Amino acid sequence: TLTIDSVLLNVDFQPSGVVFSKSSPAQLAIWYQNANPDLNEDGVVDAIDAALKQQLAIWYKSAKADPWRQLWSKNDVTLELVTVALHHFSQYSVAW
Repeated sequence: TLTIDSVLLNVDFQPSGVVFSKSSPAQLAIWYQNANPDLNEDGVVDAIDAALKQQLAIWYKSAKADPWRQLWSKNDVTLELVTVALHHFSQYSVAW
């Protein structure tokens, strides 16, 4: 089961704690082409937003009280897509 927060770009995968094979991990792809291009929310889409777009990555946290941790992910700014190999279910988000 998964729950998607389309405003915060969070995805919560359940059941929490499911673990995947390190040799054959699950793949997660999150497209952000429909996200607000004003990433810093200053009312202007400019070079700062373009720089932030380059920094987008997938982050996760295992529990609500845990801090967000960045995963090694690939950001394709042309396709507006971030991908990552998953080794467990958790909560994931696209952020910089």
